[in-house]
Amino acid sequence: MGSRDKTGAHFEVSEQSLDEQSRFAKLPLRDREIEFLKAAFATRLLVGQDLFTSVELVEQLNQRGLPVARATIDRYCRNFSELGVFDATFRKFGETRSVKRRLWRLRDINDVEKDLRNVIHPQARSAKNPILRSKRIRESNTQYLNTLENATPRSENFWFGFLDRCMARSATEKIPGNVIVSELPFQNERVIIETSTQTHDGARLAAWTDKPVMRALLTQILGLIEDRLMQGQRLEELQNAFPIDLVDIAELMSLEQPHNTGNHERIFSSISALESTRFDVKLESDPSVSEFMKYFNLNQGDTPVRESHFRFIGHVDILDDMDHRQAPRKLVVSLGVHLWHRIQNNAETKAIFRSHQVMLSTKVSGVMHVLYDYLRPVIYKVKNKPERTINRPLQHFAATLVPTIEYSEFKKKLIAGLKAHSKGIQDDWNEDSEDPLEVLFCGYFITIFRIIDPEPEYKTKDNLIIQVQRDPKDPIIGDQSKKISRLSSGKGPNQSALF
Repeated sequence: MGSRDKTGAHFEVSEQSLDEQSRFAKLPLRDREIEFLKAAFATRLLVGQDLFTSVELVEQLNQRGLPVARATIDRYCRNFSELGVFDATFRKFGETRSVKRRLWRLRDINDVEKDLRNVIHPQARSAKNPILRSKRIRESNTQYLNTLENATPRSENFWFGFLDRCMARSATEKIPGNVIVSELPFQNERVIIETSTQTHDGARLAAWTDKPVMRALLTQILGLIEDRLMQGQRLEELQNAFPIDLVDIAELMSLEQPHNTGNHERIFSSISALESTRFDVKLESDPSVSEFMKYFNLNQGDTPVRESHFRFIGHVDILDDMDHRQAPRKLVVSLGVHLWHRIQNNAETKAIFRSHQVMLSTKVSGVMHVLYDYLRPVIYKVKNKPERTINRPLQHFAATLVPTIEYSEFKKKLIAGLKAHSKGIQDDWNEDSEDPLEVLFCGYFITIFRIIDPEPEYKTKDNLIIQVQRDPKDPIIGDQSKKISRLSSGKGPNQSALF
């Protein structure tokens, strides 16, 4: 056979119509990956057959300014294979068919589009390791939901836990089109959650870094609710409209200058993002019979057919005269309809919305917020249910918690976050230490240590283990927390969290 069969990897690219090539070009891939596919289409046209080699591909790669080293081409192909764009196999050729080369076969565009919809969080595509494996995401979502099987209350975890997976990581992160599409299989359903901004041009998506403001806002609102209940109002009579002073929010967040205009601007930016961000849960079946909706207890009588919209904040009114202010201070805030329904109709479980004071601080990283949200319903004292703990390889735990972050980055942020709560006692700890890292973090005893000779189910590349147990004496999640009927400390609404 010709030189085409003797050098480098082989490709099989069937003839593509202009429409099919256009659909490939619109896939959620990096620009260089799209250019690589265009080079493959051009090479197929030049050689006049479906089969060609990397040697023949090089010319078209050069024309597009793409690297042509064999190792680089192979890396592109492996990435495409993990995303489901290419199928990977081998091809034997020669007179005795004794020569074997890797064969990368382009898949049908319909199948590729279907698989790429399983890629969650476009922002993860800009990480150091750019390939977000759809298989990894699907497995992580399944693991995450399985860990919630005995969690309580699940509906609160939807708001503070599950939706963390559908948010930006920071306010400065650039999200293409300001839309995040998350897809997961749940039992026999295909669930799509589309995160987008819905209020005005220039609005940004809610991010992990907005969580301190959200927690402080909820703390204030719960204090106002309890204040109204103490005045004799009934839960069903309460209005979903709460006067908010950003000075109070700044004080709850322990900001050094609560009256500072810059602080008010940053707080209001987070509140605006929480108002503008909408999570659309799209289902193939009617939400009233959806197992996903039942699992999180999200169904309500007014749920639109086939689609449900969720917001943290439904509406914000500014009471200040903005002609004389750089940033508003006095607001009236209404919670999202579904979130308000959960608080108003679940008095016995609304304690899940109370937060430890440190979690209202901007000094806590996004990873620690996600960890906190995950632990709240999973490790929680519930009558007639066994105490739950965590004892897992840290790498497996990370894959369940934040599949869009590379493990090395997660580990670094987690260990740094835990050290910040160790009060300087374990600042010198590293993963090679013989002693474990032991930290009390917001009512959870968290231990990280390395197993020297692990059993197969605990063996990972670093053999680190994470263990988590609840502190029964903690005022927020301890045994006595549910016996406290009033969320306010008695010092006014702005002191409503038990710290």
